[in-house]
Amino acid sequence: FACCMACHGEMARLKPPAGYLTTFYLLVALGGALGGVFVNLVAPLLFKGYWEFHLSLVATMVLLGLCLARTKDPVRSPLMLWSGRIFWIGGIVALAGFLGLHIQEQQESNILTMRNFYGVLRVKETDRGTKYATRFLYHGRISHGRQFLIPEMHSYPTAYYGPFSGISLAISRHPERLRLNNLEDGAKHGGLRVGNIGLGVGTIATYSRPGDIYRFYEINPDVDRLGREYFTYLKNAKGVQQVVLGDGRISLERELENTHRQQFEILAVDAFSGDGIPVHLLTKEAFALYWEHLRP
Repeated sequence: FACCMACHGEMARLKPPAGYLTTFYLLVALGGALGGVFVNLVAPLLFKGYWEFHLSLVATMVLLGLCLARTKDPVRSPLMLWSGRIFWIGGIVALAGFLGLHIQEQQESNILTMRNFYGVLRVKETDRGTKYATRFLYHGRISHGRQFLIPEMHSYPTAYYGPFSGISLAISRHPERLRLNNLEDGAKHGGLRVGNIGLGVGTIATYSRPGDIYRFYEINPDVDRLGREYFTYLKNAKGVQQVVLGDGRISLERELENTHRQQFEILAVDAFSGDGIPVHLLTKEAFALYWEHLRP
């Protein structure tokens, strides 16, 4: 925020006379467009993380120094000019060094970092060599699931899917689940149909039982791939696991248009963009769509 305010302030201060304002605003718009192209199209090909943020901080320091150097001030003495240049160069070097260490620190515990249109995905391990060894999937700064690495704990639901979480209670206390539990061989009499918008690492699949069908809607194909390669929730699940790639709401709308109501007993909305649920999954129209895919 401070860097943006400084850059906007310098841009306003250097604004040309009225006769050149058309070109000025055209170049401002062009700069914004080029920045958007770089961040969305070029940076994902060059960097595994959001390293353009670090570059922008250093670039702002460089630009501020150049702007100050161009400012004509008769009060400045040669000593002030040289000391200012030394502090400026030293500040840039120190900032670049600390930012480089920050990148290195972020990468140390990662076993995989990748980036695509939807953002940066990281697979990270902590407490290696102990019984608490855990593997995480991060999307940006937000954890999208974790799993204990010791085999006997592979099927333990973690994070906000634990045994006393809302989704756990919804599945275990569902009348259909209770009815099947009371039958001698419940799997022969069917199972639960559970839908989930947002895959993560597939932790919810650990609640599936023989005869159940769990259907996941996931927009990011790399999340599906990493969830299968580095985590075992989907592979070890006792029920049938289906993953539909694409935006959850659009996929559900398409299925409804094809007269294919899923008839879910439970539909969980657990998709996140950053640390919030996308707004288009929370509208009245979205919930009307969810009800169409739920059993009465």
